[in-house]
Amino acid sequence: MTASSRFSGRSDTRPIAIGYSTNLIARDSNLIIVRDGLQYGHDRSTYDQLHKAVTQFFPGEGILEMPEIKPDYEPTDNEPFPRPSSRRSISSGGYSHLVGDNNGERPGGFILVIDGGSLAHAFRDEEIFTQELLLELSTRCEAVICCRVSPMQKAQMVTLVKDGLGTMTLAIGDGANDVSMIQAAHVGVGIIGEEGLQAVNSSDYAIAQVRRRSLPPEGLFADSACSSAF
Repeated sequence: MTASSRFSGRSDTRPIAIGYSTNLIARDSNLIIVRDGLQYGHDRSTYDQLHKAVTQFFPGEGILEMPEIKPDYEPTDNEPFPRPSSRRSISSGGYSHLVGDNNGERPGGFILVIDGGSLAHAFRDEEIFTQELLLELSTRCEAVICCRVSPMQKAQMVTLVKDGLGTMTLAIGDGANDVSMIQAAHVGVGIIGEEGLQAVNSSDYAIAQVRRRSLPPEGLFADSACSSAF
């Protein structure tokens, strides 16, 4: 896993479009989309979607045999959880327009796209096994794109990688909603911009002026769009 990024927006295609524009996603990349995940024990839970992705794309990696990713309790149906009514399931082919043809067979590696709703259940205290499965899948991907996430979820993703892999982590942000993520990482970088100085005041390093190559994904996307307009 070489990158973890956050995007916002209502469109299903926007995070993926930004991924392409910033080269996080290449034309020959394979996409894994985890969306609208529910808690373990319910249909289309985050765990089940991650499990299906591993089964489909990494069947020989031995991930599913790891004891830490096996659920440690039996699910119950005592509290029915509402299912999304208008969102499409990847198992029904609803994401075919996003993943393209021959997904899983292209030579460019894998990109995981996961939304905040799915992460909310993955980071439940009762679902440590889902977190472990998420980490194992993420480390086999070239990049992980997290969309529509909360400030706490940004920090949780950084902590998952930092503690789970024991590796050095870097977080870059420009607003108050990035403070938790910046503080969770080993090295935090704040960008001075229109969103105030909260990120800068909480960071180890500050960037006052950003060159095009170092623009964060959202800024690069906007810069490219403005350039095209003119």
